[in-house]
Amino acid sequence: MEKILVFPKHELKCFYEGIRCFNYKQYERALVLFDKAKGVDYIKCECLKYIIDCHIELHHFDEVYRIIENEFIEQNLDEEYLIKKYLYTMVLEEQHLETLELIKIYQNNHYSSNDLKKYLNDLKVVIEEHLNSEKHVDFMKYLLSDSFEDHLEIIFNIDKLDVNKYIIEIERFLTNPHHDSYIKYTLLSYLMENQLFKRIRYTNYFNETFIITPDNFINLFNHAILHEPVEVVYQQLYDSSINKSYIQNMWTDFCVKYFPHLVLDIKVACAILHGYILKSLNMQYNIDSIGTLYQVDINRLLHYFNV
Repeated sequence: MEKILVFPKHELKCFYEGIRCFNYKQYERALVLFDKAKGVDYIKCECLKYIIDCHIELHHFDEVYRIIENEFIEQNLDEEYLIKKYLYTMVLEEQHLETLELIKIYQNNHYSSNDLKKYLNDLKVVIEEHLNSEKHVDFMKYLLSDSFEDHLEIIFNIDKLDVNKYIIEIERFLTNPHHDSYIKYTLLSYLMENQLFKRIRYTNYFNETFIITPDNFINLFNHAILHEPVEVVYQQLYDSSINKSYIQNMWTDFCVKYFPHLVLDIKVACAILHGYILKSLNMQYNIDSIGTLYQVDINRLLHYFNV
């Protein structure tokens, strides 16, 4: 006798395991499970709702918009539910003025339910209170931007940064090797010095990724290695046209690019800095001579001059 019903045991197992993962904030894993389970008709809508919520929690905003816009066509989910999630996502992205415009449109729609109208009114009040409060800093925009000027705004307003709100964006910012090293390190220093993160991934200029904690973090700005080589090299250069502040800036740039690697041997640090100064000014230099000057084996320097 042919089977007329196939019980979706595997899909249901994925569904309930997905809920468990979601409740434990394992959103990436939950997404995979709900995607497997959504093929079962009577749990499809719940799976889609969880999938949207997972993407929201992971701040995959473009994916949230894509799914919602597709669902306006497919009509698996209630339209007012989709409107709420769409507007909520826009607020998370800090598109406050755009959200207010959409709220105005939906409020004037005679087909909107009382429940939706209440939601829209409450959301409008929250947004307006936010915009009318202390000058708003658009951290979401700045953290997601590729503009150096926007990144500077992060540092200028760092004391206003709501770390809990931007956990995902902050880590993405700190693991982007193309962002300015000094700005990334300054942000990292603020987070670690104030113990705002227990651990966070950090990628340096050379695309090396590390786990940084308050215990293994070193504040370069308060460390002797950032200052001692400058004094020594300044005395050795015998060139009054080379300003000490220029030497300091060059060494700071080197240190933050290499962090969390540190050159703690003062002789090696001085040799590296001396060579970098001459190289940056297009002046002739000889690694052997620099090594001899600071009594450093040339093999300890070659790596730094080949990158």
